[in-house]
Amino acid sequence: MAELRFAALAAVALLAGCTGGGTSHAVPPARTAPAGNTTVALSLMIPHVVAAHDRTPRYLSAATKSVFVTVNGGTPLGFDATPGSPNCTAGTSGTTCTFSLVAPIAFDSFAVAAYDMPRTPSGATQGNVLSEGTIQVFINEGAANQLQLSLSGKVATVTLDIPDQHPWYWCFRFIGGNVVAKDAAGYTIVGTYDAPIALKLTPYTLNWLLPYPVRTSSDGLGQLAFTGNPAAPVTLTATAANNATDSKLLTPVVQPGTVVVSSPDMNPFVDVPYNRAPSVNNPGGLVTLDGLFATPRAVAFDGAGNVYMTDNGPKSSSSSPNGPAVWAFPAGYCSRCSSQPVVLPFAAFGEGTPLVVATDAANNVLYVATASAIYRFALPLTSSSTPLATIAGPTTGLAGITGIAVGANELAVSMSAPSLATFAKNASGNAAPQRTIAGAATTFQTPGGLAYDASGNLWVADAAGNDVAVFAPAANGNAAPSSALAGSATALNAPQGVAFDHTGVIYVVDHSGRTHLYAAGATGNAAPQGSTSGATSANGIAVMP
Repeated sequence: MAELRFAALAAVALLAGCTGGGTSHAVPPARTAPAGNTTVALSLMIPHVVAAHDRTPRYLSAATKSVFVTVNGGTPLGFDATPGSPNCTAGTSGTTCTFSLVAPIAFDSFAVAAYDMPRTPSGATQGNVLSEGTIQVFINEGAANQLQLSLSGKVATVTLDIPDQHPWYWCFRFIGGNVVAKDAAGYTIVGTYDAPIALKLTPYTLNWLLPYPVRTSSDGLGQLAFTGNPAAPVTLTATAANNATDSKLLTPVVQPGTVVVSSPDMNPFVDVPYNRAPSVNNPGGLVTLDGLFATPRAVAFDGAGNVYMTDNGPKSSSSSPNGPAVWAFPAGYCSRCSSQPVVLPFAAFGEGTPLVVATDAANNVLYVATASAIYRFALPLTSSSTPLATIAGPTTGLAGITGIAVGANELAVSMSAPSLATFAKNASGNAAPQRTIAGAATTFQTPGGLAYDASGNLWVADAAGNDVAVFAPAANGNAAPSSALAGSATALNAPQGVAFDHTGVIYVVDHSGRTHLYAAGATGNAAPQGSTSGATSANGIAVMP
């Protein structure tokens, strides 16, 4: 909460139209007699000790043992504030004390401080200040003058509580967390602090938005945000007025489960991980990869979170590369950052058009296929990379390639024939396929995007068949699917691509531009657990391992 008060337990001397709390500047009424003194009451409650997670407003620290009040800068007047003290009564919620003060009939200033020890025999203060506050009010003659003011906690220690210290690339994200400030007795201060707690990022870069100083326990980290650009780790330090500090290292990462979708009618976009709430990251969860693309066709992640995209179209502007190309975006890419994408031109593919792409993350290998050949590149990719090997020739049977996927022991391609073919991952030249799946039993119409699950099954999106067929690891020849994701409940509309995250959740993009998410292992007429949209159509999908 932004401000804590003594609530109804401490009322304020009011004039008509004047409110209590904080600093009040009331206009005193006209007087016909000289000012004198009158009695002012201060009523407050010292709460019982409560659980650390209980954030019920504590108007004073539970450790308060005495209260001192100074009127107009004079000598402090002390009162004990424990059960059994004069004018103090123990109740269910805490100890309520009411103290009487003598103050001039005038516009007066009152300063209140709460301590963690009782008064000494001489009446002087003793111990540590736990909370304090001031108020200026007009004291009326012959009225029931009662003080109401907000006390600020005196900060003794600070701790940064940041549950997730790994901001996510690709997305503008507020960093959730709190600055936990405690008084000298070790109680968490709930309310305003005696002075703002400063926050500092080291080193400071434009990839971060620095928050405002923390003034109250309800501020949290407020405006602290990571803009989603590539950045090195930073240290966040909180410093209180008494120089108490705490620091946390924030290390940006690419979140496993991050989704990237390509679309022929727009730039590729990146979506939030399946089980990370969009509100934690970016409202809506979508980040567009700015670029001068002609026809984005297929996408893939490597193990470091870099994204690879095939662009099938010709040169689209004076500043875009000549002809079709493969683009490599560094993790967290943004068009205004220093890290720029790598563009591998179509000359690397014998001036063929790169159509589909897949990675072997474990071995830092990228596979790119044209209509009739498969090219293997070492990662990281550069603009002058040349293939480590090429699979092409009449024996391969490669023609009309529409999709590619990499499994544990093989790579597979779908073709417009319609058919599937698998090859050894280290195959080269005019190599024969290890398996060819084709024939009426396959139910293929237009096999396209495909992916291996953790068990080695091959999942194939078929737009014309409006299903995702599943083939067992040993399937060969005129083999029927072992199962399929199909039916009206699936909400599929010409599926174009399929992918899995590290938990086994299934992602399918379709011609409508939606990404459907299904439970791990879901087949048959299974309804999606959720759907997102970001384009009017979609033709490729990849999920960060």
